[in-house]
Amino acid sequence: MTKENVRQHFIPQCYLKNFSENEKFVFVYSKTNDKKGYAQSIAKTAYKDYFYAIPEKYLNKEILLDIDSNFIEKKILAENIESLYSELLNKIVQAASAWTFSKSKKEIFTNKERDLFAALIAIQYLRMPNIRDMYWQAQRKAQKERNEIVQAFKKVNGDIDDSEAVALNIDDDYAPVLHSGLFLDEKLIADMQALLIKKNWRYRVATNGTVFTSDNPILLKPHLKNQIAFYEGFAMKGVEVIFPISKNIILTIWDEAVFPNYKSENNAFSVLTDAELRQYNCYQYIWANEEVYSTRNDFKLIELLKLSNGDVTKEIFKERPIIKVNGK
Repeated sequence: MTKENVRQHFIPQCYLKNFSENEKFVFVYSKTNDKKGYAQSIAKTAYKDYFYAIPEKYLNKEILLDIDSNFIEKKILAENIESLYSELLNKIVQAASAWTFSKSKKEIFTNKERDLFAALIAIQYLRMPNIRDMYWQAQRKAQKERNEIVQAFKKVNGDIDDSEAVALNIDDDYAPVLHSGLFLDEKLIADMQALLIKKNWRYRVATNGTVFTSDNPILLKPHLKNQIAFYEGFAMKGVEVIFPISKNIILTIWDEAVFPNYKSENNAFSVLTDAELRQYNCYQYIWANEEVYSTRNDFKLIELLKLSNGDVTKEIFKERPIIKVNGK
């Protein structure tokens, strides 16, 4: 493994800069660190060493002669996906700044740009560590079930070649390969993109206060009970997709069939009330894996939320979704 591209950000630095006053650091509230509010370099935020690196043993260099372990980080994410991501994020921020002064309704994205941003939202959601963990655990459970079937078959029919049956069960190095096949799956991304495009996009601007984001920024909030979470929940009826864009902008995406009143606000800015801001900031904290990020070192809201939950010393964590295999 080469020493270049060691820190591989699962949340791009171009995104985190929108939550910084100087584009160099953000303020962090940690759910796992005793020190709760502190400044941290963006370069050292929301990353894992070699997170997208593909182990050498899984690279087919006979077909791609110049490929290396970090080709996903360097060639696919940094040079292509994140450059587009940065451009479109900046367009939203600039449009919001102009709207704040004029309050006139102007087009934020062309249809082509919106289509592209929808695909980028899908990729950002799928490239996260919690998604990798969920699918890898499902793979491990499926492999365990398969091994049990193989062992049961052997008891009845004698020895068979079960080397393939145990291969993935012992090789955690395969996890980034499995994950890359998910967040680079063109059909899955296109399907999620199509689901997002059909919805109403409301860009909410906070005129007072600061928008939080986290190490798990794209959230899906159900508004109807007992709905099946197809396509990671993006196809769930009545779901609200929540995506903080900057220190004062939140993009919320709504199911038009369930919330037809929001059609008039589609692809437009509107004011985010203080009460709504508190609600969305609390949601970011609750669903954060470990860290909440803000432009300001002011996390009093989180302390009040914990106090109202009964224990100011106890952080709030939500149980993560899992993929069941054979009912388990």
